[in-house]
Amino acid sequence: MGNQPSIDEIYLNNHQIIEVSPIIINVTILGGTVSDAYNTTGGEGIDKLVDGNLSSKYLTRNAQTWAKFKTNKPSIIMRYSLTSGNDAPDRDPLNWTLEGSNDDVNWTLLDQRTGVDFPNREQTIFFNFENETMYQYYKLSMQNNAGTLFQLAEWTLYGPRLAEN
Repeated sequence: MGNQPSIDEIYLNNHQIIEVSPIIINVTILGGTVSDAYNTTGGEGIDKLVDGNLSSKYLTRNAQTWAKFKTNKPSIIMRYSLTSGNDAPDRDPLNWTLEGSNDDVNWTLLDQRTGVDFPNREQTIFFNFENETMYQYYKLSMQNNAGTLFQLAEWTLYGPRLAEN
């Protein structure tokens, strides 16, 4: 073909660097098992905490509680959100810890927050933290603002990766 380059002789000299953010997965919506310290059931039971409905809520007649989510597959969680209830700000979480475990016995502290304020009702706040370990269980141990009741509308876990089959 003379001086014309063939297809295997063409080189591209234009290099571009593309930064790709990881895909964030809502791990909670993929299913799992939720429980709490008091086996709270009923219309405002523990299952309302991860039902995806911001208008429902979990309510316990205790100022402190924990909620535990067992994922269907071990997951790396690096972000979570909490949504305040529809009424009574003194029932909102004020202080909490988030822990991860693979055996439901030995726990690793992943995140700790104190003095968090939810100024609005049904308000969702996101929290990021560093984590590179897959866990099967996540436990949120919480204390309310004041009084003898605790409420939370929604708890959602997010991560960039699930365990492979």
